[in-house]
Amino acid sequence: MKRLLTVILCMSGIFLTCTNGGKSPHLINEPVSNAVADIADYACYYKETVNGKLEMHFFYPEGYDPRRKEPYPAVVNFCGGGWIQGKMEWAQDNARYMADMGFIGIAAQYRLADYHSISVLDLMMDANSAVRWTREYCKKFNIDPHRIIAMGDSAGGHLALSTAMFPHFMEESENPGISSIPDAVFTVAGAVNVNDDYFKRLLLGREEPINCSPYHNVRSGLPPVYMTQCVDDDILPFSYTEGFVKKLQQAGNTAKLYPVPGGSHLATWEDPAIRAVWEMELVGAVTDLGWGLP
Repeated sequence: MKRLLTVILCMSGIFLTCTNGGKSPHLINEPVSNAVADIADYACYYKETVNGKLEMHFFYPEGYDPRRKEPYPAVVNFCGGGWIQGKMEWAQDNARYMADMGFIGIAAQYRLADYHSISVLDLMMDANSAVRWTREYCKKFNIDPHRIIAMGDSAGGHLALSTAMFPHFMEESENPGISSIPDAVFTVAGAVNVNDDYFKRLLLGREEPINCSPYHNVRSGLPPVYMTQCVDDDILPFSYTEGFVKKLQQAGNTAKLYPVPGGSHLATWEDPAIRAVWEMELVGAVTDLGWGLP
């Protein structure tokens, strides 16, 4: 029985390797079929992994001109879902809203942790890959490589923060000379403290949760961080976010918290009134960033 199990596991490993041509995860630039591209202004695969190819969906601002003299700022958005679920569609609404503000809004897909073979560390590396890819191919879309925002909600907020705080979690095949650190981070009810048993299980023993927790790894020299969260969040304690922002400020970083009165964890998606408050606060964050509204 042990021998049979060993053979099965080895065959599984061979299959996973062969699905990617024996290569480690790496960046690619391949257009997605027209059927998928119809959802967005443009769609492509940005990364190939042993678990399949990952997509990016682009949403252009009104009057978008790829030859405009001044390049556009961009936002790479990651959806939430507890790191174990999530769809591209969940990231598209915020990407569209940022496009309405004048940004190039990008919804980035990432792998999902599965308790077996895909670690949440892989997700963090996917997020870093997405920002690196955006900077590497910025000229293709007329994106300003110095005005790239990583944005995410809930677990996606953690991934957005990871691009700024944990750039060392990267694929061996990628070019470290192209930075995966964004120029700012926006989060909506983002997970900041992941030093817990749940996250530990998702790591599959590849890292300790405290080493992946933004709350426990604050340092100076981080890009500006702007966070929005409902005060009565019923899943992620508002106090963690509040404490995290204070720690960032004490370390000399630019960080601001935009509290939303009342609400729940999902209120910015489910309650139109709270969503409107969040949108106004987002305009305030963009203004405070000092880039000027696109």
